[in-house]
Amino acid sequence: MKGIKKVGLGMAAVVLLGILLLAGLSGDGFSLFGTSLYWSSESAKLKKLADQFLEDLQYKDFDKAAKYHTFEDQKTVDIPSLIERLFAVKPEVLNIDNIRIIKADFDDSGTRCRTFFRCDTEALNTRRKSKKEGGKNEIREVEGILYWHQGPSRLGKAPPKPKEGEEGKPADTTAAAPSADEPKEWFMQLESSLHR
Repeated sequence: MKGIKKVGLGMAAVVLLGILLLAGLSGDGFSLFGTSLYWSSESAKLKKLADQFLEDLQYKDFDKAAKYHTFEDQKTVDIPSLIERLFAVKPEVLNIDNIRIIKADFDDSGTRCRTFFRCDTEALNTRRKSKKEGGKNEIREVEGILYWHQGPSRLGKAPPKPKEGEEGKPADTTAAAPSADEPKEWFMQLESSLHR
């Protein structure tokens, strides 16, 4: 009898472990109970970038959120208005919570990526009843996609200052073709993320 109980418990443990493994398995890795393992380091990197970007929005750090763009895009990107378009709520009354990065999906070249996310948004000051009467702000789950492209890391930095004697000469803004050994970096294309 004891042997049968041990076999039964062992089988139950194996079945439970199998269910947990299947629950955490996804197309780009394994994630369960805060532990993640990705098949691709690029997938892990993009998921982390997307999570950091959304956390910057969560804490209203718009200057840091702009840094995920190329240097040229950083000059013109208006994060607060883009947030309003993405979440359909004014940034000053938006509370972002429970951020979940679902997956990172790459194109065939491996130089473009989409990161899918879900988060809960609360529109502050939308309570119709008082807190004592059980009134709550409007909370909804939002799904979105952030678009990324890979380019030379120099695109994220300010162009070099003109050398002495070349101050009046216009800077060359054309991007030279990247060399094979030039370091690469991922840049966000938030405007593309908002076109539906």
